[in-house]
Amino acid sequence: MTEEDLPRDPAEDLPRDPAPENTARAALRHAITERNAANVRRQDLETAEQLARELCSTSERVLQAFYDIDATIVEHRAEEFRRVATGDALPTRNLPEGLAARLAMRDVALKQVTAAKVTHEDLVTDLRQAEDTIRQAGLNVAIAAFDVLMAEGVRQATALNSAWNEI
Repeated sequence: MTEEDLPRDPAEDLPRDPAPENTARAALRHAITERNAANVRRQDLETAEQLARELCSTSERVLQAFYDIDATIVEHRAEEFRRVATGDALPTRNLPEGLAARLAMRDVALKQVTAAKVTHEDLVTDLRQAEDTIRQAGLNVAIAAFDVLMAEGVRQATALNSAWNEI
């Protein structure tokens, strides 16, 4: 049996440039990598958003611990005015050290609540954008997979056409 007697491989008739198939597969790999990176980013943002939500809640509880400071200051001032009315000397405008410290802590707690809320809102926005990115990445993967399937279909159709023409 000679080499001429052996059946020919239809793939020999295919074009020798496999670039379209390789390009499509490379695009698919890239799209999958981008989608995976977007998923990791979303997971990181979900964790950060949850932590920010917990921080916001904790900050609000700390602020609530100082809810009565204004009423306490009013009571203190009223007591000073009562003493002045009974003939005591005019008080200084300064608050007692304990009340001043509680007022300062309340102000700090209020700033922390505000900062925690802003941070949480920013992370929620970033999380929505990450979810949009994942949807787009999923669409890109589907498009790239379609391109790979089309390239493979064209390759097989060309091979079948060549085989049919040889019959």
